[in-house]
Amino acid sequence: MALPTETIPATHARAVQQAGELIAGVRPDQLGAPTPCAQWTVRDVINHVVAVTHGFSRVAAGEKLDRQRDVPDLLGDDPAGAYTRAAAETSAAFAAPGALERSWTLFFGDVPGAVVQGIHAVDLSAHAWDIARATGQMDRLDPDLGVAVLEIARGIVRPDFRNEAGDPFRPEVAVAGDAPGFDRLAGYLGRQP
Repeated sequence: MALPTETIPATHARAVQQAGELIAGVRPDQLGAPTPCAQWTVRDVINHVVAVTHGFSRVAAGEKLDRQRDVPDLLGDDPAGAYTRAAAETSAAFAAPGALERSWTLFFGDVPGAVVQGIHAVDLSAHAWDIARATGQMDRLDPDLGVAVLEIARGIVRPDFRNEAGDPFRPEVAVAGDAPGFDRLAGYLGRQP
């Protein structure tokens, strides 16, 4: 499937906003709750989202990053604030003149900026679903955004990205075609809605 590069900037902006709203909606007593990401609590997922989001702004500045596995705590006592700061940095990096046309060097190679922005939208949205599921915020997910991100994911996620370990994705889980957009996205990314 072709990557919908013309719609990625708007979809990315919506994904950034929705992730921020969901993170802001997490109560302190929910940070230790389990998530659909095996071995990760809600706090761990948010920390991953902040690390990845901040990492894209560092890549935009020309820094070469390795794949992030063991990430130090970036949240402190303000997870929503940590995300907001990282999201502002990365949104500015993607909005810079020529950012979407030039190549960005990720841990697996050079990638066009528009594709990198799509990768970030998919990662944010996958983990927004994880957070929503773990914290009872499923009704806050925008189903149209789920469909738009699913279209991007279909253009990005290659078969060799899938394995039983889920690194980075498990095999696709069958989900009804009329299921909510975010459930279809979750299934496509190997999560069980």
